[in-house]
Amino acid sequence: MKSFLLATLGLMIVAPGCGRREAVAPVQRTKLQIYAPCGLVLPFKEIAKIFEQRNPGVDLDTRFDKPARIAKDIVERGHRPDIFISPGPVEMSIVEAAGLIDLSTKKPFATYRLGLIVAGDNPAGLRTVEDLAQPQVKAVVLADPQYNSVGAYAKEILQNRGVWEKVEQKTIFSEDATAGLRFILDGTAQASITSMTCPFVTAPEAVPKGPLKFVESIPPEQYGQIECLIACLTSTRDRDMACKFVDFVTSQEIQGKLEELGMSVLKGPERE
Repeated sequence: MKSFLLATLGLMIVAPGCGRREAVAPVQRTKLQIYAPCGLVLPFKEIAKIFEQRNPGVDLDTRFDKPARIAKDIVERGHRPDIFISPGPVEMSIVEAAGLIDLSTKKPFATYRLGLIVAGDNPAGLRTVEDLAQPQVKAVVLADPQYNSVGAYAKEILQNRGVWEKVEQKTIFSEDATAGLRFILDGTAQASITSMTCPFVTAPEAVPKGPLKFVESIPPEQYGQIECLIACLTSTRDRDMACKFVDFVTSQEIQGKLEELGMSVLKGPERE
């Protein structure tokens, strides 16, 4: 009987605690919107996945599109992502000029090389940039240098190689570098100067269907160091988290990941 009473008393003592649930604070969710070039789909999908895993409650909503179009949407159409990723200084400067970039957050994170590209059968027999001045070349297509970094660097190359005056009169300006590839494939143009990795390595599904090949890899000293840039907008909804993502992209770990994914990264003081 005594044992029964003790057991009952024990149950009475323990019972109030049974089934009690500690209050669990809900995870605070943060959504960051990123605008990025469509030529960087593969690396930035992977980076976003890692960042979200490391930061529970953070959702990254990335829009991939033509960089010139993205810059125009921000400046002229009132779009306000938290983070803007640019394939070079031209697109970034357009948004900067509108006073929409937090300059203290702007950082370079990668680079790329340019090359002379032609159709697979290379009907004009091109081998070098100088060949673009030859009469058999009826048209050259470049991304519009006013709105595209690739096009601006391509124009600089043509000027440095002494053929811009002859090539300018037969140049077609496209909305972006990838769009220009279609002009080569349909025979409207015989060549272009474009990135050798974007989109061919970093977004291969964006490459128009058809045979293309690079016939010259152009030395970087002929156009300078290209810097892909990332920055927060002044209107970002969560500056601390947005800055954390920018720092993440430029961290040693993610720089290594970018190299694994086919991008070239900046070394030494160029990263400062």
